[in-house]
Amino acid sequence: MLCHPYPGAERGGPRDEPGGRFTLGSMESTAATRLPGLLAAYHQHFPQVSLSIITGTSGEIINGVRAGTLAAALVDGPVEYDDIASAFAKRWG
Repeated sequence: MLCHPYPGAERGGPRDEPGGRFTLGSMESTAATRLPGLLAAYHQHFPQVSLSIITGTSGEIINGVRAGTLAAALVDGPVEYDDIASAFAKRWG
């Protein structure tokens, strides 16, 4: 998972929970097979966050994070750019 400073995510609500828009980039296969249950659970906990999914190749998604159009992304393989932080999320299999 890639993380990027995201100024559009706001705090608010009764418990100072996250709110606003969050756009996640993902490879299409990951979006179709791995994300539906996770995103449904997230929406149940944080209904004031408007989630959007953008699919593409790892390269396209990384470029979206670097350009600031994506808040975070799930990609395949290591990411080695100084302007974004990356972390190993999970090995599927």
